Amino acid sequence: MHESCLYYIEANVVCLLIFAFILVKNIMSVDRQERQRCFDRVLILHILYFCFDSLWILLYSGAIRTEATNLPDLVDVILFSIAAFGAYNWYIYLAILQGNESVKKLRSRLTRAIPAFVTVMLAVAGFLLQFNYWTTEQEKLQTTGLYVLVIALPLLYVLSATIQAFGGAFKKENAPRRSLYISAGIYPLAIVLTAVLQIFYLTIPILCYGCTLAMIYVYVNSLDNLISQDPLTQLNNRNELRRFLLNMLHHPETGVYLMMMDVDKFKDINDRYGHLEGDRALCCVADSLRWACTKCSRRHFIARYGGDEFTVAAIADDEAEVQQLCELIHDTVARKNREQGAEYELRLSIGYAKLGREENAIRNCLAAADAALYRQKQARR
Repeated sequence: MHESCLYYIEANVVCLLIFAFILVKNIMSVDRQERQRCFDRVLILHILYFCFDSLWILLYSGAIRTEATNLPDLVDVILFSIAAFGAYNWYIYLAILQGNESVKKLRSRLTRAIPAFVTVMLAVAGFLLQFNYWTTEQEKLQTTGLYVLVIALPLLYVLSATIQAFGGAFKKENAPRRSLYISAGIYPLAIVLTAVLQIFYLTIPILCYGCTLAMIYVYVNSLDNLISQDPLTQLNNRNELRRFLLNMLHHPETGVYLMMMDVDKFKDINDRYGHLEGDRALCCVADSLRWACTKCSRRHFIARYGGDEFTVAAIADDEAEVQQLCELIHDTVARKNREQGAEYELRLSIGYAKLGREENAIRNCLAAADAALYRQKQARR
């Protein structure tokens, strides 16, 4: 076997094992939402691609000799199909990450899969009509026009996914997950770049290395996202809140008011309508906080503190700004709850305190905001 062929296969095997490791970790995780399952499908398709890519180099190098002269072309068809549906699934993954509920419907999925199906049909047609994807000139493999045509349609998914990712990264409401969006946008770009290089250096495993490095980058960012965010509401968690407040202590010129809030009569909602409805109510509050805070000129920090408690670290010059934000939050929660057709009233009690600069400032601020929240709840009874 030629040395370069052996090296190509070794690279594919190493990358395959890395993707398999990530896949196993994902399957064993508690989070099995549709977005995660779509991510897993991308991993599986990559693993299949590495397997057939290794077979491809063995056939084209002559390491495997077969009487079926069209077998290499059949492997090409499989590789193009895997690449097309891998790009499609990454596009769907990003759409779900963006909160696009329409892509969860079968009809919408099938419509968006049209470029992938067309790619497969073109690849199959080329195989049946015996068109070549490659030519050998001066003992070097060269791509043909059919190869360029077949890979062109999946690029639509790549372009759309990249626009979705970078567009979402710079929306104010997605600030806590910005690194995840950026890595998800870099991933398809890295694959396109290495795929282009692979065209010119067909016997060097550039693509598998590019895919693997990009996937590791995405996976590390997704782990960081899981560590720093609440899985139900996708808000920052308690640890991230403390990290933010510690950072703000180094900026004494900036006024920070910590708002503590919880859902009124949340236990009654759980007891009467069930815990799933309780979760929906918490998500409604989280969406309302995001919407209200993005309407402000300043960037506020939102977190789920625990249970039905939420916090907003508001950047404000005085209490008047904080009170305006409180009113906007109350109005937004009521409006969104009505829009969702809930059978109960959803209200928040809110208390706030200004973050000082003394020793134990964070602990004191949390205690003061919590005390203000308690006073408001008592006043409502």
